Amino acid sequence: MRSFAPCVLLACAFVGSFVGSARAAPAVYTLTSGQVQFTIDAPLDVITGVSRGVTGSVALDPTAWTTSPQATIEIDLASFRTGIDLRDEDLRDQFFQTAKFAKATLILTGLERASGAALLPGTMAEAIAVGTLSLHGVDKPVKIPVEVAADSDGERIVVTGEFVVPILDYAMQRPKRLVFKLGTDVTVNLRAVFRVKAGAPAPANVVDAQDLADSAPPAPPVVALAVVEKFQPPRWQFAETTAEGRGERAFVDPKIGGEKNALACRSCHSRADERNGLSEGGRAGVVKPSSSMWNAAGRTTLWQGLAETPGRAADICSRLFMLKPEGLDATMQQDFGAYLTTLTKDKQPAQDYGVIHLSRRSPLADADRGDRARGKKLTETYCASCHQKGRVRPPLEVGLYEADMLVQRVRRSPGSDNQQMPLFTVTKLPDSELRDIVSYLVGDEKSHIFKRKKRVP
Repeated sequence: MRSFAPCVLLACAFVGSFVGSARAAPAVYTLTSGQVQFTIDAPLDVITGVSRGVTGSVALDPTAWTTSPQATIEIDLASFRTGIDLRDEDLRDQFFQTAKFAKATLILTGLERASGAALLPGTMAEAIAVGTLSLHGVDKPVKIPVEVAADSDGERIVVTGEFVVPILDYAMQRPKRLVFKLGTDVTVNLRAVFRVKAGAPAPANVVDAQDLADSAPPAPPVVALAVVEKFQPPRWQFAETTAEGRGERAFVDPKIGGEKNALACRSCHSRADERNGLSEGGRAGVVKPSSSMWNAAGRTTLWQGLAETPGRAADICSRLFMLKPEGLDATMQQDFGAYLTTLTKDKQPAQDYGVIHLSRRSPLADADRGDRARGKKLTETYCASCHQKGRVRPPLEVGLYEADMLVQRVRRSPGSDNQQMPLFTVTKLPDSELRDIVSYLVGDEKSHIFKRKKRVP
């Protein structure tokens, strides 16, 4: 899956609005270190792109910093990296079209609603930067909230901020099949460091140790999920007035997680006796990614000894995988423990966490060279319980994904990210079957939604 990052350019604007120093006369500040980060919601993932290819300078009078400031900021669009080479290629060729539009440029012409008339050493100020952003051959006026912190000597200024960019405003062409699958707003985070120019201009993006330490932008905000799982109320085994009944209902309710959680316990865990096969009881052919809760409360240790009770184990799970930092309260832990105990008939050995480490660290060679026909059937078995219309995740679409991204999501993606993809271990989903699934979802050359240039051997 690929992302659009026009928003990133606005980060430039972000940079341009910060300037200031203890000097009374107009001063020129050179951007010595900058990093722009964008995030956008996509069908399987939240895509993040990062660039350090930011250059520019600002001229202003720090004693009257809102009066006629002038700034020019440029971002090298080819420098963005999302962590997947093929997606970066699509970003450059399909969306930014860097062969024709190599840079984004922000011209800053003013500041509004400043928190003070002067930018003083050792202080932080706020304002709204006003200017024009040129991206993909389109010029648009922009207003960007900014914060600026000046060092005590007034020689160094750190700029931070976050803003949202509507990407369709910049004539970025997207495949029609993706128009309703990817978000239209991009969130941009920027942190930039300016230093006052002394004599000759400083080399672009020459970073000293302090600048480098300060250049990482804040973590991107969690994106709310647009789809929630729909299900028919099951026939309850226990009365709602009992601890077992409350735990039974909580097991299928995503509301036990955090504000933006989309998972219920049953999204990842079956309640079937897996000695009879991995398919969930009553739903032939469906394999859940995580261990079954059948006999789970009878394990000799829980969470490698970190949990003393089944309820405490559920509490840890809610913190790590269900976006609830505060975890479950004592009553809910008791209810979960009571219900999980009803699923337990025998003592069980502790979970083998070595298989998790093996699954995350083992590469999958030739990930897109499996059997597509078999992969289609396996996709129903392993993926369809979540990836269907109206469920936790959107339907999967052949030709939309890169092989290495799919392997990362299945084997190594952190379960606590805001898309909450659970880990399928090699004991649940062997490499041979994962290769078939990946091959099916990647598709052949004709089915690729993103058309790439022919590579020269």
